[in-house]
Amino acid sequence: MRAFLAINLDRKMKELVAGVQDELKKRTRGFRWVNPELLHLTLKFLGEIRSEDLQLFEQPLKELAEKMPPFRLTFDRLGAFPNFRRPRVIWIGAQVGSEQLELLAEKIESVFRSLSFQPDQRKRGKEENIFVPHLTIGRKRKDQDIYFPSEILHEDWNCEYAVSVDRFSLMQSILYASGPVYRPVKEFLLDA
Repeated sequence: MRAFLAINLDRKMKELVAGVQDELKKRTRGFRWVNPELLHLTLKFLGEIRSEDLQLFEQPLKELAEKMPPFRLTFDRLGAFPNFRRPRVIWIGAQVGSEQLELLAEKIESVFRSLSFQPDQRKRGKEENIFVPHLTIGRKRKDQDIYFPSEILHEDWNCEYAVSVDRFSLMQSILYASGPVYRPVKEFLLDA
């Protein structure tokens, strides 16, 4: 199965981020916006994994989660990969909780390194190999010119809400012609 580790958002945060997307839709051109129901914060992309792979890393991830305390998370600024001169991906970055996210992602990476488990990295760009705490909210449409005025970057994009993070999930990504569907497979509860 195609899989990734992520923090899922509650309904209120999805609605607030959808509001940011709605504002950007009015003022930009050439992007397709992520369905708010699919919004999540990716901690690690795994690619194709087998059931034996899951058996290999499930217990170490459970033990890691039990040593991490729950935390709060807010989002407050726009960013782009690779940059705003050539944006392919538009994102909203984490503010409060970003240090905890970076630590969690680092510890997850350590688990996979210790197991010598190398996820499928073939379709990932260089910028995605460095963990940046963010929600992807839009992607450049293929073969379309974009319009993204620079003044948007200097505006306040604070969602003014903190989501409680008390778990992360192993998610299955099922790709359809109509778009992806994400299904939680396993949850790892933060419990320090």
